[in-house]
Amino acid sequence: MKSPTTLTIDAAGRRRPARAAATLIAAGVAFLGAAAAGGCNLVGPFVAIAAGPPETPAQFTLDAKRAHILFLDDPRSRIPKRSLRELTGKAFEETLLGAEALPSQMLIASTAVTRATSDDKAGSTLSVVEIGRRVGADVVIYAVVDVWTISRDGASLSPEVRARVKVIDAAKNARLWPRMDEGYTLVISPGRQQGNLPLESAPRSAQEQELSRRLGVALAQLFFEHETRTSARE
Repeated sequence: MKSPTTLTIDAAGRRRPARAAATLIAAGVAFLGAAAAGGCNLVGPFVAIAAGPPETPAQFTLDAKRAHILFLDDPRSRIPKRSLRELTGKAFEETLLGAEALPSQMLIASTAVTRATSDDKAGSTLSVVEIGRRVGADVVIYAVVDVWTISRDGASLSPEVRARVKVIDAAKNARLWPRMDEGYTLVISPGRQQGNLPLESAPRSAQEQELSRRLGVALAQLFFEHETRTSARE
């Protein structure tokens, strides 16, 4: 009777039976030995391939048993449209769920924050904890936008976002992450792009939407390990 075949994942992300993986490893060892004996300088690339692409670790791991919500706060109205803030929330949620950083039932749509604040009495201000409790969230991922622009100099297409991020325990009224009172500074700086700042409405709107999506993805990537080359920050 044959023993059951165990599946392993190779460096390229493909599934291979354990016997095939063992054969591949043995072949690699033999290759390294031959390369070293012959003075060949191929060891570095082989090791890099075997190790896989560089990974960026999660800054904080979310509790899959608690309900979370993103509160994107823009007190200085840096983001020009409410629809762009909603687009950021949607990109955040899709990215986080796609990475399986949280189960879907533990992530409340960020639009609930808008409803909670709009239902509040005029002139009063709800705290982050109060908003979290009002929408039924145990944990609030709170991001304050300090800079949001598609042009740093007003002429070229050079987007940038700066936001301070905190994870707040709404149930216990305590900050879970980070230790610093001011929060974790998230910087998105894709670099100067070719061309000038678009003046027409359609291309300008497209750039604003892209930056909004990028912010949502970058916020989500704080909470799961991901390939560095896929980072939304650059």
